[in-house]
Amino acid sequence: MRDINGALEPTRKNLLGAVGLTTMVTRPGDTAAAMGDGDLAILSNSFYLRLMESAALAGLSEFLSLAETTILTQFECNIEGSVGIGIDLNATATVVALDGASYEEEKKDQIREALLIECEIHDGVRRVAHGMMRREIVERVSYAAKTAAFSLLAQGSE
Repeated sequence: MRDINGALEPTRKNLLGAVGLTTMVTRPGDTAAAMGDGDLAILSNSFYLRLMESAALAGLSEFLSLAETTILTQFECNIEGSVGIGIDLNATATVVALDGASYEEEKKDQIREALLIECEIHDGVRRVAHGMMRREIVERVSYAAKTAAFSLLAQGSE
């Protein structure tokens, strides 16, 4: 379905193929040495994930209701090149598959919609990383409440 300007309306049906983009310039605090996951002044591994997630969230935001969000449930990344300080990076994330994932939780069957998202990070034309992530769509308030309840239970057992 299209709106009055001819653009596709943001619905689940149109989610397949959604693309998100994000950019960043690497800073000294983003390096492996600064983050403690290495001793070189190259981009920390955790920033590849952060940049890919930022692109994914940017691409998904218009397709979810205000009551929904997504959570990362699986991630695979191939780092193809190192990145130094002061480099402009561009990340893209594209929804390549939609899936309903069945699982049993608290003795009731539920189905969560899952998204498979392909991600790439480029330094100009040079691809420095690519990955795949699986994100599940959850109801924002109930998921946050469940997480808070688990935290309270964990604190009570100490």
